Amino acid sequence: MQYFSKALCVFLLLLLSLAAAAQGVAFRDGEEYQLRCLDWPAGCVVPMPDAEIGGLTSFVYRLEAQQDKSDGYWRVKRVRKGEYTLQHAATRGYLSYDGRRTRTHRYVTLLPTAESSLSHWRIYPGSSGLAIINVGSSGHALNVRYGSLLVGTYRSGKNVLGANERFFLVDKKGRPVTEFDGGVTLTEHCFGTAAGTPSDIPVSKRGNARPVQHSSRLKFTIDGRVPVYDEAGRTYFHTLPERQMGRDASVRIVAEPSAGTPQGGKLYVDGVAVGDGRRATLVRPGAGRVHRLAWVCGVDTMAVANLTCTFLPIVELSATAVSQKPFRPGTLCLHDPSAAADSTYAVRLRYRGASALGFSKKSLAVKLVSATGAKIDRSLLGMRTDNYWILDAMAVDRARMRNRVAMDLWMDMSTPPYYDARGKKARTGVRGRPVEVFFNGRYHGVYHLTERIDRKQLALAKTEGTEVRGLLYKSTQWSTWTLLGFDGAQPPGYDNAGSVWNAWESKYPEPDADGTRTDWQPLRNAIALCATASDAEFRERVGEVFDLPVVRDYWLFCELLHAVDNSGKNMFWVVGDVRKSMMLTPVPWDLDGTFGRSWDGHRSDVRASNDYRRFLLQQGHQNALFERLYKLNPDDWNERLAERYRTLRHSHFDVNRLMARFEHYHRLMQLSGADRRERERWNGSGGIRLRFSEELSFIRSWLEARLESLDRKYDYH
Repeated sequence: MQYFSKALCVFLLLLLSLAAAAQGVAFRDGEEYQLRCLDWPAGCVVPMPDAEIGGLTSFVYRLEAQQDKSDGYWRVKRVRKGEYTLQHAATRGYLSYDGRRTRTHRYVTLLPTAESSLSHWRIYPGSSGLAIINVGSSGHALNVRYGSLLVGTYRSGKNVLGANERFFLVDKKGRPVTEFDGGVTLTEHCFGTAAGTPSDIPVSKRGNARPVQHSSRLKFTIDGRVPVYDEAGRTYFHTLPERQMGRDASVRIVAEPSAGTPQGGKLYVDGVAVGDGRRATLVRPGAGRVHRLAWVCGVDTMAVANLTCTFLPIVELSATAVSQKPFRPGTLCLHDPSAAADSTYAVRLRYRGASALGFSKKSLAVKLVSATGAKIDRSLLGMRTDNYWILDAMAVDRARMRNRVAMDLWMDMSTPPYYDARGKKARTGVRGRPVEVFFNGRYHGVYHLTERIDRKQLALAKTEGTEVRGLLYKSTQWSTWTLLGFDGAQPPGYDNAGSVWNAWESKYPEPDADGTRTDWQPLRNAIALCATASDAEFRERVGEVFDLPVVRDYWLFCELLHAVDNSGKNMFWVVGDVRKSMMLTPVPWDLDGTFGRSWDGHRSDVRASNDYRRFLLQQGHQNALFERLYKLNPDDWNERLAERYRTLRHSHFDVNRLMARFEHYHRLMQLSGADRRERERWNGSGGIRLRFSEELSFIRSWLEARLESLDRKYDYH
């Protein structure tokens, strides 16, 4: 009986303690509390484990079953009416705004004193929970980032705080504060310990029996377009024209409040009320800046949305599965700010590449198709009309632009191929545009949408029936034969019914079971000339077999870039029309391993002072054609090479003009905020660290040294 009485007493005490916790308490100045967010009532704000007072301290929202550890408590002390300091109990540092943002840091840190207004916070009851706004940086509200659960501030506006920007205090006995300069409205979940998000039908604990409305996601259009939504970051994206960079943008926003939302609400954009459907001003959009949209009814924020703008076109992809082979179905929506409307296509897509497939961020090949699966040709972003497109991931490139800059340079500097006398149709390179890609509702990074090297791009003569005309050969790996027989061996025989011959692919025409054949003879003859012809024969015939003006440009181009992977592998040889000439023209491809970096993204042995020819010989990658041209000097080859270098040095090879290409893409990424998003998504993947500004500085210093070395070689003054 005595035991039963003791058990009953314990049970009653437990009930009393639970009842006390459920009722909440009033705020007491100077007491220690946990800072909990309405979106995750069972979590609390804590510094990162390596917190250092006065350093770059970062904070995270920890979700745990027990929240009684000392690093989760803050001493909340009144400075003056409505203004408070938040001192971390364990470290005694003061939560302060510092204006710095990194991958793991969001504008707040711990300082040893609270003398500055940047260490003071306005704390007041909102329509639910508490708003915590920095005094020194007006408008910056404390919040918890969706996805990462990083804690920091966001510029917001009055009455437009979402549930992740509303907090409540919990004392050491687990009791929420329900009186803080007035009543604090909380949901029933704030009085328990279950982790998760608030109930769809929350209950008021303020005593007025008024339901608490937690903000939902606001849907809207901008200038008639539906923005792209990133599920992981809970942020909408909208693309603006490049000409808008650095300027305020006037846009027409039409909100779509969810069903059941009270009538008579107002749309707020960055804290400013605007009439729904009227034009709103986005102040200096881009650069990662997030604009807050809110639908407010009375004092309640019914729906909110984060919006960020980019000056890059956006590509939305969706697919249930993607593999290297075969092509699989999906959809693509292109958001092009220069077009009248967004365009959606059915597509077939697959991963592409060889060694690049080892990276998590993979390149994609995309074919546009009709509803019945037939190919359709469209012009994308002002490029050619076609159905086959490439999304280049650039995963190995720390600058995310080397391939694009190199290809732009080649397109501008190269001599037109011999078979295109007027130089207006054939392009021995591909155009491309940087874009931001979303894959299955999640931000996927910066890509370059490009054309591809094919018969159409090169303006090759089209096969007619069984008569082969234009030819396109692509090297697939390093071999004696992709180096054009460097070891002096006689090339083997060939079969024109085969699509592959000694590490070469016939990309056009492509032999198949229907009887389509290719012609390997021009390539084999060229290899035989380089590998086994006498010196006299080589001198006499090399100008008949190879398009030497383009070969000359190709060598200087690769020499400037120190292209370690492009002297035999990663290149094409083309024949315009075999009926007229078997002469071969070189075409570059896959130029990530350039401008001071190797094919794997590292700097090893890629010194700016290297003699490119000797480097290739040491690596076993020298091409027989280039080597014999150097040694035999037919038709004063070396002198003409130096003359061409000096001409290019006055124009395309000027260091400032070269760097202007890099700086254009860098500025576009930077002012779009795409550089920051790319780092957050892919930094460290595959061992590739992304530090874009540092990489551009490296490229400039490397190019300056590279040109000094080449100037000495070619006697340029």
